[in-house]
Amino acid sequence: MHTVLFVCTGNTCRSPLAEGIASAWLAQQGFDDWLAASAGTAGFEGMPPSRETVTALANRGISLDGNSTALSEEMVQAADIVFCMTQGHLRMSLEYRGNAQAPIIELLDPEGDITDPIGSGESTYEGLAARFEELIPRRMEEVMAHAQ
Repeated sequence: MHTVLFVCTGNTCRSPLAEGIASAWLAQQGFDDWLAASAGTAGFEGMPPSRETVTALANRGISLDGNSTALSEEMVQAADIVFCMTQGHLRMSLEYRGNAQAPIIELLDPEGDITDPIGSGESTYEGLAARFEELIPRRMEEVMAHAQ
């Protein structure tokens, strides 16, 4: 089983949204040997995803099970791909990787940080979900061949 891990700060908005969209895309593409997961660099264990995240996913026919998880060295080292929302998340994930060659750790958006939508309205989350629907398949295709 291969794993793609999405990392944000609290694991209640960006990374669970990305996890849900990636899980749906992996299933649609028939990648049964891949799992999408998410974690937060400063997340409290067990917090539910934001209402706006759940709504944006539900609007796409995607349900999300689970609560927030704190990022750990074990999670990073067990993943095949780690996509980070910001440079700060990237730095922490690289520290957790240590001297190991794997996993692939990169920004989800190669053009820069993805702003935290917390406190914004549903339209912001809808826009972020639409962006993830374009970004995640492209990024997954770019790096999956290197991770197998």
